[in-house]
Amino acid sequence: MTIFIREEVCERKEVEESNGDFNIKMYQIWDSEVHETDYKTKGELFAAMQKEYGRCTGFIYRDCPVITKKIGWVFEKMVKYQDSKEMYMQETWVTRHRALPTKTIVYHY
Repeated sequence: MTIFIREEVCERKEVEESNGDFNIKMYQIWDSEVHETDYKTKGELFAAMQKEYGRCTGFIYRDCPVITKKIGWVFEKMVKYQDSKEMYMQETWVTRHRALPTKTIVYHY
């Protein structure tokens, strides 16, 4: 069975608002198209993603007509900025897919 994934990488930042409250802001760094992996099992994929993106902090869910389905994981780790020695919290969302997305081309003449 081929496993396809999509990765979305963000900087997770706690920002103080003008009223003194703190909110979490996500700043997207990059994301991938859905692509084929070399992993044969979900466990093998999870282990590789954990090694690459850090500890797993939760799941990604999708509401389906009958059930709520787990479709991926959320990972986080501290990463150094490329242009300084400062660190930031990188949060990565990895979703699993059964196939490449179907794309439709519509010509408007």
